[in-house]
Parts: sequence; C-alpha cells; structure tokens
Amino acid sequence: MTSTAPEFDDDQTDAFLRVALEQFHADLRARAAVDASDFRTYATIYNTAEAYTSRDCGPAVSATKRAETFQWHLRSVAGEFACDSQLTDNALMNRARGAHNLFTKFPYWHDALAEASVQAGHVGAMLRHHSPVPPQHYATYGNGVLRYAKAHTAPQTETYAKKLAAKLASEEFEEAHKQAFEKRRVIVNHDDFGMAFLTAYLPSVVAAAIDEQLSRDAEAMIDVAKQEGRDRRNEPEFDADLRTRDQHRANILSDTLLTATAQTILEGPAEGAARVRATVSIVTPVLALRDPKFAGAFARAGGSDTCAGVAMLNGIQPMSAEEARQWAADGELERILTHPITGHVITSDTYAPTASLRRYLRARDVVCCFPGCRRPAHRSELDHTVAWQDGGKTHPGNLGHLCRAHHTQKHVQPWQVFNLGGGELAWITPEGRTIHVSPEPPGPRFVEVHDPPPF
Repeated sequence: MTSTAPEFDDDQTDAFLRVALEQFHADLRARAAVDASDFRTYATIYNTAEAYTSRDCGPAVSATKRAETFQWHLRSVAGEFACDSQLTDNALMNRARGAHNLFTKFPYWHDALAEASVQAGHVGAMLRHHSPVPPQHYATYGNGVLRYAKAHTAPQTETYAKKLAAKLASEEFEEAHKQAFEKRRVIVNHDDFGMAFLTAYLPSVVAAAIDEQLSRDAEAMIDVAKQEGRDRRNEPEFDADLRTRDQHRANILSDTLLTATAQTILEGPAEGAARVRATVSIVTPVLALRDPKFAGAFARAGGSDTCAGVAMLNGIQPMSAEEARQWAADGELERILTHPITGHVITSDTYAPTASLRRYLRARDVVCCFPGCRRPAHRSELDHTVAWQDGGKTHPGNLGHLCRAHHTQKHVQPWQVFNLGGGELAWITPEGRTIHVSPEPPGPRFVEVHDPPPF
C-alpha cells in the first residue's frame, strides 16, 4: 500500500499567512491597550500610597520620616495587588514608580501606548534612561525618543534613549562618570562547590576590550583544538579538547591574571600603556578631542535627534568624552572622528583602502542591517547586496553588514534586499511589504585618507 503526500498549495498557504499577520497586528494593538490600562493601575497604586502618606504625616513630619511612611504604604498597597497576580510586591512597587514617572513627566507617552503607536517595551526603554536628564530637557528627551520609537524596535529605542540622555546630560554624565570611576573595583562572591563569581566594575571601554579579547582568544583555542582533533583522530589514546567557548574564556582570564605581569608594574606607573588588541571602535565628536564641555554644549545646540555630541563605544554605549580623548591617542584602537552636528564621519586613521573601507562601513552601519537586529557590525559579516559573481562591486553603495543568521537568510530565504546607497537598505518581506533600514546617524561619505588625522 502506498501513501501520497498532500499537494502543497501556495495560494492557500499565502492566505493563511496573511490572516495570521493581520491577527498578529490586531493582537499588538490589543496588548498595547491592556498595557496602557496596566500603567493606569500602577499609577493608582502610587497615588494611593501618596494619599495615605499625606493623611498620616502632617507638615511638621521630617522628610526622612515621610519617605519612610510612603515606602510602607507603597509596599502595603502593592502587596494587595500582588496577592493573586503571581507578581511580587517589589515588582509592583517598581512598576508603580515607573508609572508615576510616566504620568508626571511624559504623559503623552501613555497616549501613544494606548493608541498602539509604541509598545510597553518602548516605554520601559525610555523610562530606564531618563534619570540623568535634567528636568529642563525632559520635553526634548521624551519627544525625541518617542519620534524614534514609533519607527524602531524596543532594543533600538533602548540604545537611542541611552545616547540621547547622555547627550542632554553631558556635563552631568561627565561628573557621574568621574564619581563612578572612583568606585572601580573587583569583587569576589564565593558560591557553592568550591566556585566563586569574580566581578570587575570597570569603565565600559575597558570591559568591552577585555570581553572582545577573551572571545577572540577562545575562538582561536577552539580552532586549534578542532585541527588537533582532525590530525590525531586515528590515535586511540588521544583525548580531544571539548571545552566550550565560555570555559575557554574563563580559563584564559584566569591564566592571564595569574601568569602575566602587568606592564604598568614592569615599567612603572608613569610608563605603563594599555595592551589592547581587540577591535573596539570609539566614535568621537571631533570637538570632544579639544574640549568635552564645549563639544557637549555645541552638540545640544545642534538639535535633539542626532546624538552627535556623545562619544560612543562600538556605536552603542555612551562613554566619557574625557576617557575618549585618552583612548584616542592609543594606536591599537580604531579612532573615528565625527562631525559635531551631523555625526557624519570626517576621517579614519588608516592608509590601506581596504582597511579604510572596512572601518568606514563599521562606523556607518554600527549594527547588522537587517530590520531590528542589534548584532554589532564588528561581529557581523560584510555582504555584497548584488553578489560579486553577478557583477556587484566592492563599494560602499553595494556593501552592508549582516550577522551570520541574517546573511544566511538573505541567500536562502524568500527575502529580497536593495541597496539605496548611503547605508540605506530596502528589505522586501515574503508578504511583499517594504521595510527601510537606515544607519544612525545618516551615513557619511567614503573619503580615502592619505594623511594621519591631527591628533
């Protein structure tokens, strides 16, 4: 007896997919309405605690006692809601504080959520990074992030909010960085089974360089182990190295700290220099190399949406302008100077055209160019939009970064992409929708550099 597989009906499958897509968007709108209602509830928790506090604390009560009383009431009211919600009172207290900030500082964000112009993840990203922004810049921050959020994912909005907050609070950011830098430390928390957590509180640029170097060294060790396995596969007593990437990273960190002598110790504090070989890009506004305070003020005057006045680590993490100036003098790091208003790349410190082009593209794209992907460009692959074998050129207008997964998808899945130049790509989904992805800020022009930058 033979069985016949059912025939594949393209039209029927496409119809099912369209219905599912419509339902998905309807669910997004419904979820946004529920989230907006939840924020009103969380605000009620906060407001009720405030009302009870005002009832119990007269004008003569100290601010400390009043804050303590409010905390008691907030926990009590939150606990009432937590009983049957599978949420902790701490979680509801935090949401109540967030809702209070939302309605008192950025009420128009709640309207946008209720209309499904944004999702709860966008609201959370905005609220998480508003703390350092001075009150006089709340409107600039809130409206700027909202405009961005309406056309981007929550993770993208998270990065943008972080950058814009750092820009609007540049002086506060510098002072906060100095205070935080004084708290740098290494902590050991002993765990079970003879293990412990080693935690280092370091400047972001240093931590990123260490992380990247550990990954590179671990990948090199894995490649060596694989090659040795192939070479000795016929030896019966050969014991293959099966350590994972994380295990290699941990071992390399331990071996380096326990067997290497810091260069600062060998050569003295005044002569020590950072020994960094990892790929870490510090995108620095050119004015910040002269005077970080002037650069910050100049950038704020240039508009709220460029974020051009902030030094960025790998295009994602704001960093101290003073620290960027110090690292800019290190020849082992990529140094990319940007225009103080537009954020366009002015120059890069390399000579060879191929290396210069690669560095330019990393500065332009920052992350994978697939819609919503946040994989850093330096951990992604350069893709010819029009394949080389089909006549595509190795030129900025035909190149873009794609992470391994989306690079593969572009070639084997029914997605199409068109390079519109300047780093802007137009993706065509399997359902025929067009999604544009643009670099942030708008991509610079490629200029071949023959002279070193004026450091």
